[in-house]
Amino acid sequence: MGPCRGPAALFNQAVGWLLSNRILLPGITVLDRLVSKARSDAAERVYELLAAAARDVDPMLPGRLRQSLRVPTGFRFSELESWKQSPTRISGPAMVSALDRALELESLRVRDADCSVVPPSRIAALGRYGMVSKAAALVSLVEPRRTGTLLALVKHLDAVAVDDVLDLFALLMSTRLINQARAASNTDRLASLPRLEKASRILALVNRQLIAALDAAASEDNVLNADALWRSLEEVVPKDQIVAAVETVTELVPDDDGSAEVATRVALAERYRTNTCPGAPEAGWAAGDGDPEEEPGSGEAVAVAVPVEGAGPGVGDWQPTVARVRAAATICHGASAGASGHVLVRSSGSSFPALPMTRPGCNR
Repeated sequence: MGPCRGPAALFNQAVGWLLSNRILLPGITVLDRLVSKARSDAAERVYELLAAAARDVDPMLPGRLRQSLRVPTGFRFSELESWKQSPTRISGPAMVSALDRALELESLRVRDADCSVVPPSRIAALGRYGMVSKAAALVSLVEPRRTGTLLALVKHLDAVAVDDVLDLFALLMSTRLINQARAASNTDRLASLPRLEKASRILALVNRQLIAALDAAASEDNVLNADALWRSLEEVVPKDQIVAAVETVTELVPDDDGSAEVATRVALAERYRTNTCPGAPEAGWAAGDGDPEEEPGSGEAVAVAVPVEGAGPGVGDWQPTVARVRAAATICHGASAGASGHVLVRSSGSSFPALPMTRPGCNR
């Protein structure tokens, strides 16, 4: 008999095979019990394989999974129930809680369990069952079903926790930093627009007069005299106003094409410096050059100086990283090069760095 899904399909296929081969026994009632027993044996094998996979990772892992069902002293719910809670707010404390949750699940090393012999659909079904079941219901399960169900559930929660960290970090960056920094940059640019318009109007008049003088000299084959040209221009606009207009345009319109993005990055660096580590020095080491003073796992913000192109003196041209963000990057991408050098503000280029949203092995 070929593969089939569900007890009804298995029963109907067995009946069809018996009829096609003209076999009268077993009867319908006995066949029903045989189908149930076959499914129970298959489920028991799945539980045993999952429990064995957990023991292969760490002999203490099954006990650690069972311990997560207990309610710690002073708490109202078990540790497993706390792992099921996804972030509900877009805030710094919620980000810290999400990172702690991801680190706790990663420390169990359930992703190292080799479950390739069990169909992924079966693991997903056990994970869904664990998500909707209370801790008391999981405690009442017998071994090895309890360990197998907990392993499937925690593997599911491990992937979900990493997804939640990345999604929440992207939302925090966009709503609390990037969008507000871009709005501040746009406000500054709008405030400087009247000065730019006045300077541009002056330079337009000067250039129109200059072009007319050049055309007249070219048509008459005359040598253009500098003093005569300046007198012609000063008839339109005084020399000091021309010089001031040139300086204003040079100040407000940088040479590079990404002046708006440079201003946004400067505002972002200033906002991050002010909110996270006010009073931090404006000079220091670049990301990846030197050893910032950081205690792994402390979760304290660490100032890392990164020069920002286009930032003038007095601007906080550095960017801080957070130990927990580095740990989360390690969770998501493994020990990849660059996980220790995430830069929130680029020092060059015309766009913000894309948030690494790839989740190898962490799909829900």
